[in-house]
Amino acid sequence: MNDPVVALAVATFLEADPTLAGVAIYAHFDRVVEGVVEPQKPGEEIVLPAILIDSKSEPLAGSPTIARSTLQIVVESQLDDAPASEHNARATAARDRMANTPELLTAFNLRGLKLLGRPAATQSDPEVEQHAVRAVFTYVLGYREA
Repeated sequence: MNDPVVALAVATFLEADPTLAGVAIYAHFDRVVEGVVEPQKPGEEIVLPAILIDSKSEPLAGSPTIARSTLQIVVESQLDDAPASEHNARATAARDRMANTPELLTAFNLRGLKLLGRPAATQSDPEVEQHAVRAVFTYVLGYREA
């Protein structure tokens, strides 16, 4: 299935939100800058604050063109560099952006995919480590390859 394309469509879509400016966005651990993937080099660390996007798809009813994807979006921030309120604002901006179905449809269309319906979302409790905080959002969405 088209997991890298799904992740890139969502990364480009989130990158277009001005409230997320300055946040590094990664699709399958490769950095996305202005809609272009910059492969991560061996040993290179992820820059925080960051949004990490991962997608795992499976065909629906054995179809070669229709799939269901479980999409995970992780918003991670370093607490040493910014207060928790900034992290919360970034997490809220990402969640709110994903609720903008018309623009999300366009982002998928630009990548040759047709989003089927509105993504269903769940959110886990924030994970707080000694110096970092992370918000995890999981979406289930259907798509068809054009």
